[in-house]
Amino acid sequence: MGCGLVPECLNKIVEEYGFGKLGLTTIYGAYFDGNVRSKRVMEKCKFKYSHTLHNISCTIKAVFRTEHVMFITKDKFLGK
Repeated sequence: MGCGLVPECLNKIVEEYGFGKLGLTTIYGAYFDGNVRSKRVMEKCKFKYSHTLHNISCTIKAVFRTEHVMFITKDKFLGK
């Protein structure tokens, strides 16, 4: 499988840009239904399931997809 580079990059972006520079307290991310790799990366980075959106317009092929939304709080990221 992978070498863990994508989760490492996501963690760095979340920490330094999201929680650091932007000062966010919660960060949301999403992946389309069936994108198991993106789901797994978010899970490795401690993101938790929030909700599912149905019939989301995907402009790439003008199709409607199901999108799963996940989130992480600053406290959870920092292990509090």
